This record gives sequence, C-alpha cells and structure tokens, in this order.
Amino acid sequence: MNYAAYLGYNFENGVNEAKLPADEEQLLRRRCIDFTVALCKQLQERLPVNIKTLQHMSLFCVEETLKHNKSREVVKVAELLGFDADKIDRILTQWNNIHLQKWNMTSDTVQFWAEVYKFRNAADENPYANLCDLSITVLSLPHPSAHIEKVFSQMNIVKSKLRNRMGLETLNVVLRIRYGLKIVGHTCQSYTIPASVIRSVGTMAAYSRKPTAANSENASTSTYSEQQSSTSHSTTDEVGWLLGDADD
Repeated sequence: MNYAAYLGYNFENGVNEAKLPADEEQLLRRRCIDFTVALCKQLQERLPVNIKTLQHMSLFCVEETLKHNKSREVVKVAELLGFDADKIDRILTQWNNIHLQKWNMTSDTVQFWAEVYKFRNAADENPYANLCDLSITVLSLPHPSAHIEKVFSQMNIVKSKLRNRMGLETLNVVLRIRYGLKIVGHTCQSYTIPASVIRSVGTMAAYSRKPTAANSENASTSTYSEQQSSTSHSTTDEVGWLLGDADD
C-alpha cells in the first residue's frame, strides 16, 4: 500500500508545519490511511445489498414527484416493498398523473404528501390512494440506525418494571403514536384527536380488526411476508390518521 498518498490540504499543511521526523511522519500517515481503509470496509459491510434501489427513494421528494418527465424507478421501490402487480400498475398510473393536479404544499415533502393523502375528487375518492400508501411507507422507514436505537430507548421507557405485563401489540401502538406525533410536530398534549376517532371510542368499530371502508383502500395487500404486510398496513393507516384533518 502506498503510505505516501496525499491526505488533503489540512493534513499535509499540518505535517509540514509540525516538522515531524521522517519515521514519525510515516507512522502517522500509515495510521491515518489504515483507519480510512477500515472505515470504508465497515461502511461497505453496513450498506444493504439493495442499496441501488433504496437510492431511488429520493423520487418521493416534491421536485421529483411533480416533474412532467418522471423516472419509472418508482416501480422498483414498490417491488422492494412487496406490492403486488395490480397495485404497482395503479401506482404507476397515479405517479404519471399526479403532476396534472395543482398542489399548494410544495415546499415540504411531508406536508405535500399529507395534502395528497387528504385530497378527494368529486366522487369523494382519493385518486392517488395507492401512491400515498407507497410514499407514506417509504417516508416512515427509519433510514439511519439512530432512529432504531431511539425506539429501543423509548421501548424501555414505555414498558417499565411497573408495566412489565404490557403486550407486544399495545407496545407497538404506543411507540407508533409517539413517532407519528413527532413526524407532524405534535405531542400528546398539543395534538387534537379527530372527532370521528372520538366518536368511535367504545364502539365495536374501534376494536375491530377488519378494515373499514375509509381505510381499506389505503391498506397494502402484499409485502415480504404476512407479518411484514400486517405491520406495513397498520403503520400506513396510523401515520395517515396523524396526517389527516383534525377537524373531520
């Protein structure tokens, strides 16, 4: 390995000013280069095998979404997340048509997709429901590992020794609500629960596992596995509820 490689202006200038002996300078260069090589190897090991497909997730920023000549790479993202062929076909159609509609919240990606999620046409239907399902799933993914570490920390706070009998389903719901509120910039004290949700409390509709007419259109029908599918659907519905109109 060439330990006389150029290591940048600041490094070279600092070495020249320090006037180190030749053997110490060589040792310093060797340690810096060995560290850089080890760092690159660690980064390569941490990158997922589908990194090229994950890079296409930037398609869901406002600028890319509203382009007239858009990339078809959105199909690869849908395939990666396990959407079936019929839904991918509808997603592609909605992807090609979304720029034809005038949107107001074009300065922020999350607010833009919140507006798309709440959009209804003359038939009181969302013509971009499948695309919203995909985009909310993508935007909900915790890309850096720091988010995952925060989830474990929050889990230890929620499921304490006094609440050690809390079930996994309840724990998942509490954590999703916490992070859903964080996404929209609210807390449990500041968020206003939609009136439709309050009316459903105490009724069978609030505890039924069957999808309702309001959210069945937004539920994914296929993912990597049956368990992953269930998680993806509930996450999409919960984030969508938080992005929804608090006044409905």
